[in-house]
Amino acid sequence: WYIYEGEKQKDGDWLFFGLVDGQEKELGYTTLKQLEEIRVMGLGIERDKWFGYEHRLNEFR
Repeated sequence: WYIYEGEKQKDGDWLFFGLVDGQEKELGYTTLKQLEEIRVMGLGIERDKWFGYEHRLNEFR
């Protein structure tokens, strides 16, 4: 996931829009709760704190 933007929801969750690079690349929406529930071989998703804002979505073709 490459999150492009997010908005806090009334229930306290976050709604994100971004690029998913899985079997195919696609743009779409997800929530923080959904991301926290993802497990691949027992591991969850981590935030890359060093990923800079200088990157654009069109770089991930």
